[in-house]
Amino acid sequence: MGWGHEGRIGRDNNDDDDDDVGEVFPPKYAYLMLQTGSYKTAFCDPRKFGKCELRSDMNPFDALAPDAWQGEAGPIVERMVQKSLGIKALLLDQKRACCGVGNWVADEVLYQSRMHPDQAFLTKEEATRLVSLLQSVLTTAVNCLAKHIPYPADWLFPYRWTKKKAGKDGQGRSISFVQSGGRTSAIIASEKRLYKRKRSMESDDGIKPRQSIENKKLKRENLANKRERNVDQGTASGIKLREVEKDESTHKGHARGTRSRSKKEVKQATSSGTKNKMKSGGEETTTMTPSPLENQRRRSPRFVSP
Repeated sequence: MGWGHEGRIGRDNNDDDDDDVGEVFPPKYAYLMLQTGSYKTAFCDPRKFGKCELRSDMNPFDALAPDAWQGEAGPIVERMVQKSLGIKALLLDQKRACCGVGNWVADEVLYQSRMHPDQAFLTKEEATRLVSLLQSVLTTAVNCLAKHIPYPADWLFPYRWTKKKAGKDGQGRSISFVQSGGRTSAIIASEKRLYKRKRSMESDDGIKPRQSIENKKLKRENLANKRERNVDQGTASGIKLREVEKDESTHKGHARGTRSRSKKEVKQATSSGTKNKMKSGGEETTTMTPSPLENQRRRSPRFVSP
C-alpha cells in the first residue's frame, strides 16, 4: 500500500529536526500526517490546490510524463521540441513533457537559461540545454533540503519573494512579474526576449513534416483543376447557389403578388392607368382605370385604402 500527493507541499520532518529547521512539527496547514518509527511525514496544502489518495496500486501515476529529476533526458527533450505551447505552461503540465516541476522551479530554470516563459517552438538544442539545467536545479535543491542549507545566492529563488513587487536579483537586475501558464512568473525582462516563431519546416533529424511545401502546391493545383471541371459542367457551387437564390427571390415576389422589377417599372406601373373619356349630360369627363398592379394591391388583405 502506498500514498501519494498532488499539489503543494509534502514535508518530511521528525522530532530531532525541530531545532535545526526552526519549525514546530506538525507544520502549519498540515492536513495529513503519517508516522513510521521515529519519522513523521506531513501533507501541507496552504492554498488547497492538492489532493491526497491512499491506494493499493500506482495506476494513476502511469498517466504522468517522465520524472523531471530522475527520468532520462532524451524523452523529455523530444516532448519539448517544436511545441506551440509556451515553455512555462509546458513545464507545469505534469502530463506533457515532465512531471515534478512547480512554479518556482520552472522560473528558476528559465532564469538560468535566460528564456522567456512564453517562448514556444523550441529547437532541439534549446530543449537539451533546458532539460540539463532543470535536472541540475532539482539535484541542487534536493541536496540543500537534505542538508538544511539555503539555496545558492546566485539563484533567483532568494530574491523572488517580494509579493509581486519590483525587486533586484543578486546581480542588481530588476525583477518583474508576468502571467504565464496560468501562474505568476518572476523574470528579468532585460535578459529575456520573446521570439515569434512558427513550426520549423524541417526537424532536427532531417525529416520533413507530413505536409511539405510540395504537397501544399499539389493540393492547390488539384483544387483549381476540380473547380475548372465544375464550371465546365455547370455544377460549380457558386453558380448553383446564385441560381437557387434567384429562384427563391422570384418565387417570393410572385407570392406577394409582385414580380422582381426595377424601381422605374414599379413607379410607372403604379402611376399609369387607362384614360377613359365619357360624355354625361353634354359634358366630357375623363376617368382613370387602375393599373393591374394597383388592383392586386387593393385585393390584398393587408392593403388599407387611404
